[in-house]
Amino acid sequence: MSEDKLQFLIPTRLAVDSLKGRLLRSFPLTDEGQNARRRHFFDTFDWRLYRHQLTLEEEQTDHGKRLVMRDLATGAVQRWVDNVEMPRFAADLVRGPFRDRLLELTAMRALLPVAEIRSHGHQLRLRDREEKTVARIEVELAALNGDAQVRRLPKRLHILPVRGHGKPARMLTRYAAEQLELPQAQTSLLDDALAATGRKAANYTNTPHIELDPEEPAEQALRRILLRQLDTMEVNVPGTCQYIDTEYLHDLRVAVRRTRSLLSQFPSVFPEEQLAPFRQEFGWLGTVTGPCRDLDVHLLGFDGYQAQLKLAMQPALEPLRRYLVRQHSIEQHRLNAWLHSPRFRALMTNWRAYLSEPRQDMADGSQPIKELADKNIWALYRKVSKRGRKIGKKTPAARLHRLRIHCKKLRYLIEFFRDFYPVKRIAPLISRLKTLQRNLGEFHDYCIQAETLQHIGEVIDNQKLAGPETSTAINALTKKLEKQQRRARNEFAGIFAEFDRPASNKKARRLFRRERR
Repeated sequence: MSEDKLQFLIPTRLAVDSLKGRLLRSFPLTDEGQNARRRHFFDTFDWRLYRHQLTLEEEQTDHGKRLVMRDLATGAVQRWVDNVEMPRFAADLVRGPFRDRLLELTAMRALLPVAEIRSHGHQLRLRDREEKTVARIEVELAALNGDAQVRRLPKRLHILPVRGHGKPARMLTRYAAEQLELPQAQTSLLDDALAATGRKAANYTNTPHIELDPEEPAEQALRRILLRQLDTMEVNVPGTCQYIDTEYLHDLRVAVRRTRSLLSQFPSVFPEEQLAPFRQEFGWLGTVTGPCRDLDVHLLGFDGYQAQLKLAMQPALEPLRRYLVRQHSIEQHRLNAWLHSPRFRALMTNWRAYLSEPRQDMADGSQPIKELADKNIWALYRKVSKRGRKIGKKTPAARLHRLRIHCKKLRYLIEFFRDFYPVKRIAPLISRLKTLQRNLGEFHDYCIQAETLQHIGEVIDNQKLAGPETSTAINALTKKLEKQQRRARNEFAGIFAEFDRPASNKKARRLFRRERR
């Protein structure tokens, strides 16, 4: 049975009582009456549940309140938990299967209201000869909630199968389609509710994907890519300022880094004298958004910090948490001031105006974008390979950090233009690059975390913000991080060798060096 055929629309001309009458005459159904519900739909800013074909609802009836996770297309309940308040984050729920699944899907993102409806449902139950329930039918009449003017949504007939009893549901489905001649619902109830308010689901993603024509002039393509990154920056400003969750700032900073990387990789597409002021300003923006993000990383990882210590020592880290929270509040206030400043507004306005200007007739501006992408990706790939080969056991950490930045730039370029390359050929390269990036990222993070925590420990000690047990706990944590840093460093050689295999390099050369194929 296809699960996308379990919801049908009821034409306005067909009265609910008439529909129920036909169903009751055709099947041994029990009419269980009506129930009124108020349903609040929630999702993350980047629609993580919707993208997994799920909805999260806070459902309130006369019998109480529950959180429900449903299949988006069919409305079938996947999981639920009774008598709990809607949390801001999945992690705020009591541990259990519902919380674990929701946390797996949403991670650190806040759960935001996206739609609210009220409905009346007419419930019918189909039983077999042994009086066991083998299927349910619900006729739902829904409208947007909270509006002075009632905005009704299309009436729906839901067929709800019971696990292990697929045949009765298939029978009901055929009857709805063939005898009742009901059209199959092409959109979900959530989509209908959003459409009624002029909204659309999945209208934000932080991925850099944009459809490009390989023959499109480079300047035109780059302007479109850079405008997408600018949109990403601007749409994340309100959530960053309100500190709804940490990912607004993260996405904003990634868009800034992608922009700076793109400008550095295509220097001959736009006049340098015109780009120089923007390079400077985006560098400033990267700097002023850094402190808050660094503190976010520490706070997000704090439970992990504690878990690395002996149980008896873990409470001694709480003064460190309080210090981080206070510093974050200070830096958040500074960041809000910067993001409301004339300087930031001028950068956003002037950059959009520049990207909307006609082309500049630079040397590479009219070159097909794929040719330029091939050239730049291959040049950066070779740089990563050459620099990686020079790293040995005694190479200073700063050289690994620079290699990490080159890997990040290479990843950005490949992400922008991956549609130009066959999936079977580009995917293995991306996989190897991700593994290398993960190793270099861990090494860098452990270095920074150890140094930062050591410094914070000294501040806490000097200002007498905690007792000696906290200094002892921070020192123990720092040693753990330094040990993990050494482990990541020791793993680098093997991971890089896998990335730098001769066969892989040969494939990359064929993929990007078009003139030598």
